[in-house]
Amino acid sequence: MGPILKVAGEEYSGWTSIHVDQSLENIAHSFSLGATDLFPGRPEDWKLALGDECSIELDGEPLVTGYIEDIHINYDGRNHVMKISGREKTADLVDCSFAETENEWKNLDVGAILVRLCAPYGVKVLIDGDLVAGNPIAEAIVKKVPEFKANEGDTVLELVRRLCDSVGVLPCCYGFGKLFIVQGGSRISNDGGKTWEATEDGLVFGKNILEGSITESNRDRFSRYIVKGQGRGTDNKTLADYVEPTGDLDDEVVSRYRPMVIHADLEATTGNCKDRAAWEARIRAARSREITYTLPGWQQSTEQLWYLNALVAVDDPWLGVEGERLISRVSFTLDDDRGSLTHLTVVHPESYRLIPKPIKKTKKGMKGVFDK
Repeated sequence: MGPILKVAGEEYSGWTSIHVDQSLENIAHSFSLGATDLFPGRPEDWKLALGDECSIELDGEPLVTGYIEDIHINYDGRNHVMKISGREKTADLVDCSFAETENEWKNLDVGAILVRLCAPYGVKVLIDGDLVAGNPIAEAIVKKVPEFKANEGDTVLELVRRLCDSVGVLPCCYGFGKLFIVQGGSRISNDGGKTWEATEDGLVFGKNILEGSITESNRDRFSRYIVKGQGRGTDNKTLADYVEPTGDLDDEVVSRYRPMVIHADLEATTGNCKDRAAWEARIRAARSREITYTLPGWQQSTEQLWYLNALVAVDDPWLGVEGERLISRVSFTLDDDRGSLTHLTVVHPESYRLIPKPIKKTKKGMKGVFDK
Protein backbone atom coordinates (compact mmCIF):
# COMPACT_ATOMS: atom_id res chain seq x y z
CA MET A 1 0.00 0.00 0.00
CA GLY A 2 1.33 3.42 -0.89
CA PRO A 3 1.43 6.61 1.19
CA ILE A 4 -1.90 7.72 2.61
CA LEU A 5 -3.33 10.93 4.00
CA LYS A 6 -5.37 10.52 7.20
CA VAL A 7 -7.90 13.16 8.19
CA ALA A 8 -10.57 12.69 10.87
CA GLY A 9 -10.42 8.92 10.61
CA GLU A 10 -10.65 8.92 6.80
CA GLU A 11 -7.86 7.61 4.57
CA TYR A 12 -7.06 9.11 1.17
CA SER A 13 -4.73 7.49 -1.34
CA GLY A 14 -4.18 7.51 -5.09
CA TRP A 15 -1.75 10.44 -5.08
CA THR A 16 0.24 11.03 -8.27
CA SER A 17 2.77 13.38 -6.71
CA ILE A 18 4.14 13.56 -3.17
CA HIS A 19 6.90 15.54 -1.50
CA VAL A 20 7.77 15.17 2.19
CA ASP A 21 10.72 17.11 3.55
CA GLN A 22 12.39 16.45 6.93
CA SER A 23 15.44 18.30 8.22
CA LEU A 24 17.45 18.78 11.40
CA GLU A 25 17.66 22.46 10.44
CA ASN A 26 13.88 22.88 10.38
CA ILE A 27 11.76 21.66 13.29
CA ALA A 28 8.59 21.56 11.14
CA HIS A 29 8.44 18.87 8.47
CA SER A 30 6.51 19.85 5.34
CA PHE A 31 4.42 17.95 2.80
CA SER A 32 2.62 18.43 -0.48
CA LEU A 33 0.28 15.99 -2.24
CA GLY A 34 -1.16 16.14 -5.72
CA ALA A 35 -3.75 14.18 -7.71
CA THR A 36 -4.55 14.40 -11.41
CA ASP A 37 -8.27 13.81 -10.83
CA LEU A 38 -10.30 15.93 -8.50
CA PHE A 39 -11.40 12.90 -6.47
CA PRO A 40 -8.90 10.11 -7.26
CA GLY A 41 -9.87 6.59 -6.33
CA ARG A 42 -13.38 7.35 -5.06
CA PRO A 43 -16.55 8.98 -6.38
CA GLU A 44 -17.48 11.06 -3.33
CA ASP A 45 -16.24 14.53 -2.51
CA TRP A 46 -13.28 14.49 -0.20
CA LYS A 47 -14.07 16.27 3.02
CA LEU A 48 -10.84 18.26 3.35
CA ALA A 49 -10.58 21.76 4.75
CA LEU A 50 -7.90 24.25 5.65
CA GLY A 51 -6.67 23.72 9.20
CA ASP A 52 -7.63 20.04 9.33
CA GLU A 53 -5.35 17.97 11.54
CA CYS A 54 -3.79 15.24 9.42
CA SER A 55 -0.97 12.76 9.04
CA ILE A 56 0.97 11.35 6.10
CA GLU A 57 1.78 7.68 6.68
CA LEU A 58 3.48 4.79 4.95
CA ASP A 59 2.73 1.28 6.23
CA GLY A 60 1.37 2.76 9.44
CA GLU A 61 4.42 4.91 10.17
CA PRO A 62 3.88 8.70 10.23
CA LEU A 63 6.09 10.93 8.10
CA VAL A 64 4.31 14.15 9.11
CA THR A 65 1.66 14.84 11.74
CA GLY A 66 0.31 18.34 11.36
CA TYR A 67 -2.22 20.51 9.58
CA ILE A 68 -3.44 21.20 6.05
CA GLU A 69 -2.35 24.76 5.26
CA ASP A 70 -2.99 25.12 1.52
CA ILE A 71 -5.51 23.67 -0.94
CA HIS A 72 -5.34 24.35 -4.67
CA ILE A 73 -7.86 23.04 -7.23
CA ASN A 74 -7.53 23.59 -10.94
CA TYR A 75 -9.40 22.20 -13.94
CA ASP A 76 -9.65 22.51 -17.69
CA GLY A 77 -11.42 20.56 -20.42
CA ARG A 78 -9.22 17.50 -19.96
CA ASN A 79 -7.85 17.41 -16.41
CA HIS A 80 -8.80 18.05 -12.82
CA VAL A 81 -5.91 18.71 -10.44
CA MET A 82 -5.94 19.02 -6.67
CA LYS A 83 -2.91 19.88 -4.55
CA ILE A 84 -2.76 20.16 -0.77
CA SER A 85 0.18 21.03 1.42
CA GLY A 86 0.97 21.61 5.06
CA ARG A 87 3.46 21.22 7.86
CA GLU A 88 4.12 19.49 11.16
CA LYS A 89 2.30 20.71 14.29
CA THR A 90 5.58 22.30 15.34
CA ALA A 91 5.12 24.84 12.51
CA ASP A 92 3.26 27.05 14.98
CA LEU A 93 6.46 27.30 17.00
CA VAL A 94 8.23 28.55 13.86
CA ASP A 95 5.60 31.12 12.85
CA CYS A 96 4.14 32.48 16.07
CA SER A 97 5.40 35.09 18.49
CA PHE A 98 5.31 34.10 22.13
CA ALA A 99 2.54 36.30 23.50
CA GLU A 100 1.61 34.64 26.79
CA THR A 101 1.23 36.61 30.03
CA GLU A 102 3.84 34.42 31.70
CA ASN A 103 6.99 35.36 29.82
CA GLU A 104 9.68 35.13 32.48
CA TRP A 105 10.81 32.04 34.36
CA LYS A 106 13.12 31.71 37.34
CA ASN A 107 14.77 28.66 38.89
CA LEU A 108 13.44 26.20 36.31
CA ASP A 109 15.51 23.74 34.27
CA VAL A 110 15.79 23.96 30.49
CA GLY A 111 13.36 21.10 29.91
CA ALA A 112 10.68 22.68 32.10
CA ILE A 113 10.98 26.02 30.31
CA LEU A 114 10.70 24.30 26.91
CA VAL A 115 7.50 22.58 28.04
CA ARG A 116 5.99 25.92 29.10
CA LEU A 117 6.96 27.57 25.83
CA CYS A 118 5.32 24.86 23.71
CA ALA A 119 2.24 24.11 25.83
CA PRO A 120 0.01 26.95 24.46
CA TYR A 121 0.41 25.44 20.96
CA GLY A 122 -0.47 21.90 21.95
CA VAL A 123 3.05 20.64 21.22
CA LYS A 124 4.50 18.08 23.62
CA VAL A 125 8.21 18.07 24.42
CA LEU A 126 10.22 14.84 24.73
CA ILE A 127 13.86 14.77 25.86
CA ASP A 128 16.22 11.96 24.86
CA GLY A 129 16.85 9.82 27.94
CA ASP A 130 20.59 9.88 27.28
CA LEU A 131 20.57 13.61 27.95
CA VAL A 132 19.34 13.12 31.49
CA ALA A 133 21.11 9.88 32.37
CA GLY A 134 24.88 9.77 32.35
CA ASN A 135 25.58 12.18 29.50
CA PRO A 136 28.22 14.85 30.27
CA ILE A 137 25.86 17.65 29.23
CA ALA A 138 22.94 16.26 31.26
CA GLU A 139 23.87 18.53 34.16
CA ALA A 140 23.21 21.58 32.00
CA ILE A 141 19.80 20.21 30.94
CA VAL A 142 18.51 19.65 34.47
CA LYS A 143 20.33 22.52 36.17
CA LYS A 144 18.07 25.31 37.37
CA VAL A 145 18.20 28.42 35.20
CA PRO A 146 18.24 31.53 37.44
CA GLU A 147 16.28 33.58 34.91
CA PHE A 148 15.02 33.31 31.32
CA LYS A 149 12.81 35.88 29.65
CA ALA A 150 10.89 36.00 26.40
CA ASN A 151 11.30 39.37 24.73
CA GLU A 152 8.37 40.97 22.94
CA GLY A 153 8.29 39.82 19.33
CA ASP A 154 10.38 36.67 19.87
CA THR A 155 9.04 33.66 18.01
CA VAL A 156 8.72 30.46 20.01
CA LEU A 157 11.38 28.87 17.80
CA GLU A 158 13.83 31.65 18.61
CA LEU A 159 13.32 31.04 22.31
CA VAL A 160 13.62 27.27 21.89
CA ARG A 161 16.87 27.63 19.95
CA ARG A 162 18.30 30.06 22.51
CA LEU A 163 17.71 27.51 25.25
CA CYS A 164 18.94 24.53 23.24
CA ASP A 165 22.04 26.29 21.91
CA SER A 166 22.96 27.34 25.44
CA VAL A 167 23.36 23.69 26.50
CA GLY A 168 24.40 22.13 23.17
CA VAL A 169 21.33 20.10 22.24
CA LEU A 170 19.21 19.87 19.12
CA PRO A 171 15.47 20.59 18.77
CA CYS A 172 13.86 18.57 15.99
CA CYS A 173 10.75 16.59 15.01
CA TYR A 174 10.29 13.04 13.76
CA GLY A 175 6.84 13.18 12.19
CA PHE A 176 4.83 12.63 15.39
CA GLY A 177 3.80 16.27 15.89
CA LYS A 178 6.05 16.64 18.94
CA LEU A 179 9.25 18.54 19.71
CA PHE A 180 12.18 16.24 20.47
CA ILE A 181 15.34 17.38 22.26
CA VAL A 182 18.24 15.18 21.15
CA GLN A 183 21.86 14.98 20.07
CA GLY A 184 23.06 14.07 16.61
CA GLY A 185 22.66 10.36 15.87
CA SER A 186 20.18 9.74 18.68
CA ARG A 187 16.81 8.80 17.22
CA ILE A 188 14.03 8.24 19.76
CA SER A 189 10.49 6.93 19.46
CA ASN A 190 7.12 8.60 19.84
CA ASP A 191 6.99 7.83 23.57
CA GLY A 192 10.51 9.12 24.22
CA GLY A 193 12.17 5.72 24.42
CA LYS A 194 15.41 5.34 22.49
CA THR A 195 14.96 2.95 19.57
CA TRP A 196 18.02 3.03 17.31
CA GLU A 197 21.05 5.00 16.19
CA ALA A 198 21.97 3.53 12.79
CA THR A 199 20.17 2.50 9.61
CA GLU A 200 20.08 -1.14 8.59
CA ASP A 201 21.30 -0.43 5.06
CA GLY A 202 24.34 1.53 4.04
CA LEU A 203 24.84 3.86 1.08
CA VAL A 204 26.96 2.07 -1.50
CA PHE A 205 28.25 3.41 -4.80
CA GLY A 206 27.06 1.25 -7.69
CA LYS A 207 24.44 -0.50 -5.54
CA ASN A 208 21.69 1.70 -4.13
CA ILE A 209 23.02 5.20 -4.91
CA LEU A 210 21.39 6.62 -8.03
CA GLU A 211 22.93 10.09 -7.74
CA GLY A 212 25.46 11.77 -5.49
CA SER A 213 26.75 15.31 -5.03
CA ILE A 214 28.85 17.27 -2.56
CA THR A 215 28.61 20.95 -1.64
CA GLU A 216 31.39 22.72 0.24
CA SER A 217 31.29 26.34 1.39
CA ASN A 218 33.04 28.44 4.03
CA ARG A 219 30.70 31.41 3.56
CA ASP A 220 29.12 31.09 7.02
CA ARG A 221 32.17 29.85 8.93
CA PHE A 222 34.41 32.03 11.08
CA SER A 223 38.01 31.85 12.19
CA ARG A 224 37.17 32.37 15.86
CA TYR A 225 34.00 31.99 17.90
CA ILE A 226 33.92 34.11 21.07
CA VAL A 227 31.12 33.62 23.60
CA LYS A 228 30.65 36.20 26.34
CA GLY A 229 28.40 35.97 29.34
CA GLN A 230 27.59 37.99 32.42
CA GLY A 231 28.29 36.00 35.55
CA ARG A 232 26.61 36.20 38.92
CA GLY A 233 28.51 36.48 42.14
CA THR A 234 28.42 33.20 44.13
CA ASP A 235 30.85 31.44 46.41
CA ASN A 236 31.44 28.75 43.79
CA LYS A 237 32.75 31.02 41.05
CA THR A 238 36.07 32.61 40.35
CA LEU A 239 36.58 36.34 39.95
CA ALA A 240 36.88 35.84 36.18
CA ASP A 241 33.47 34.17 36.09
CA TYR A 242 31.95 37.01 38.10
CA VAL A 243 33.37 39.83 35.98
CA GLU A 244 32.68 38.45 32.49
CA PRO A 245 33.09 34.75 31.69
CA THR A 246 34.24 34.11 28.13
CA GLY A 247 35.05 31.12 25.98
CA ASP A 248 36.46 30.86 22.48
CA LEU A 249 37.34 28.33 19.82
CA ASP A 250 39.40 28.67 16.64
CA ASP A 251 38.36 27.06 13.36
CA GLU A 252 41.66 26.54 11.55
CA VAL A 253 39.88 25.74 8.29
CA VAL A 254 39.13 29.48 7.93
CA SER A 255 42.45 31.16 7.17
CA ARG A 256 41.22 34.77 7.03
CA TYR A 257 40.54 36.81 10.14
CA ARG A 258 36.76 36.34 10.65
CA PRO A 259 35.72 36.58 14.33
CA MET A 260 32.18 36.03 15.57
CA VAL A 261 31.00 37.21 19.01
CA ILE A 262 28.03 35.53 20.70
CA HIS A 263 26.37 36.72 23.90
CA ALA A 264 25.27 33.87 26.16
CA ASP A 265 21.56 33.93 26.97
CA LEU A 266 21.69 32.10 30.28
CA GLU A 267 23.86 32.51 33.35
CA ALA A 268 27.34 31.70 32.12
CA THR A 269 30.63 30.37 33.39
CA THR A 270 33.92 30.13 31.54
CA GLY A 271 33.27 26.42 31.03
CA ASN A 272 29.87 26.66 29.39
CA CYS A 273 30.99 29.65 27.32
CA LYS A 274 33.65 27.38 25.84
CA ASP A 275 31.01 24.70 25.22
CA ARG A 276 28.76 27.24 23.51
CA ALA A 277 31.63 28.32 21.25
CA ALA A 278 32.33 24.68 20.35
CA TRP A 279 28.64 24.06 19.61
CA GLU A 280 28.39 27.05 17.28
CA ALA A 281 31.55 26.02 15.45
CA ARG A 282 30.36 22.43 14.99
CA ILE A 283 26.92 23.44 13.70
CA ARG A 284 28.41 25.83 11.15
CA ALA A 285 30.99 23.28 10.08
CA ALA A 286 28.20 20.74 9.50
CA ARG A 287 26.28 23.16 7.30
CA SER A 288 29.38 23.92 5.25
CA ARG A 289 30.03 20.32 4.12
CA GLU A 290 26.98 18.47 2.82
CA ILE A 291 26.63 15.38 0.64
CA THR A 292 23.32 14.48 -0.99
CA TYR A 293 22.35 11.05 -2.30
CA THR A 294 19.32 9.92 -4.30
CA LEU A 295 18.07 6.38 -3.67
CA PRO A 296 15.28 4.26 -5.20
CA GLY A 297 12.08 3.91 -3.18
CA TRP A 298 11.32 5.19 0.31
CA GLN A 299 12.40 2.17 2.32
CA GLN A 300 15.51 0.21 3.11
CA SER A 301 15.81 -3.47 2.17
CA THR A 302 14.28 -4.28 5.58
CA GLU A 303 11.17 -2.22 4.64
CA GLN A 304 12.11 0.38 7.24
CA LEU A 305 12.02 3.99 6.17
CA TRP A 306 15.18 6.04 5.83
CA TYR A 307 15.25 8.00 9.08
CA LEU A 308 16.27 11.52 9.95
CA ASN A 309 19.08 11.85 12.55
CA ALA A 310 20.20 8.27 12.04
CA LEU A 311 23.79 7.19 11.41
CA VAL A 312 24.47 5.52 8.06
CA ALA A 313 27.53 3.75 6.65
CA VAL A 314 28.74 5.25 3.36
CA ASP A 315 30.98 3.58 0.78
CA ASP A 316 31.43 6.06 -2.04
CA PRO A 317 34.89 6.06 -3.64
CA TRP A 318 33.70 8.45 -6.36
CA LEU A 319 33.21 11.31 -3.88
CA GLY A 320 35.89 9.97 -1.54
CA VAL A 321 33.48 9.32 1.34
CA GLU A 322 33.93 6.24 3.47
CA GLY A 323 32.65 5.50 6.96
CA GLU A 324 29.80 6.65 9.12
CA ARG A 325 27.76 9.76 8.38
CA LEU A 326 24.70 11.41 9.96
CA ILE A 327 21.46 11.88 8.01
CA SER A 328 20.60 15.56 8.45
CA ARG A 329 17.84 15.77 5.86
CA VAL A 330 15.40 13.34 4.24
CA SER A 331 13.11 14.12 1.31
CA PHE A 332 10.61 11.57 0.03
CA THR A 333 9.27 12.21 -3.47
CA LEU A 334 6.84 10.57 -5.86
CA ASP A 335 5.99 11.64 -9.39
CA ASP A 336 5.05 10.16 -12.75
CA ASP A 337 8.52 10.65 -14.26
CA ARG A 338 10.77 8.88 -11.73
CA GLY A 339 8.46 7.11 -9.32
CA SER A 340 9.35 6.91 -5.62
CA LEU A 341 12.73 8.31 -4.54
CA THR A 342 14.51 9.18 -1.30
CA HIS A 343 16.97 12.07 -1.14
CA LEU A 344 19.36 11.98 1.83
CA THR A 345 21.71 14.73 2.96
CA VAL A 346 24.53 13.43 5.16
CA VAL A 347 27.11 15.25 7.27
CA HIS A 348 29.94 14.32 9.59
CA PRO A 349 28.60 12.07 12.40
CA GLU A 350 29.74 14.43 15.16
CA SER A 351 28.26 17.56 13.59
CA TYR A 352 25.37 17.92 16.03
CA ARG A 353 27.04 16.60 19.16
CA LEU A 354 28.58 18.87 21.76
CA ILE A 355 30.60 16.01 23.25
CA PRO A 356 32.48 14.46 20.31
CA LYS A 357 33.83 10.97 19.81
CA PRO A 358 37.37 10.54 18.40
CA ILE A 359 37.43 11.64 14.75
CA LYS A 360 39.10 9.43 12.15
CA LYS A 361 40.50 11.38 9.24
CA THR A 362 40.27 10.13 5.66
CA LYS A 363 42.58 10.90 2.77
CA LYS A 364 40.02 12.88 0.81
CA GLY A 365 36.37 13.95 0.86
CA MET A 366 34.78 14.77 4.19
CA LYS A 367 37.19 14.69 7.09
CA GLY A 368 36.80 15.73 10.70
CA VAL A 369 34.35 18.50 11.51
CA PHE A 370 37.10 21.14 11.57
CA ASP A 371 39.39 19.66 8.89
CA LYS A 372 39.84 21.04 5.40
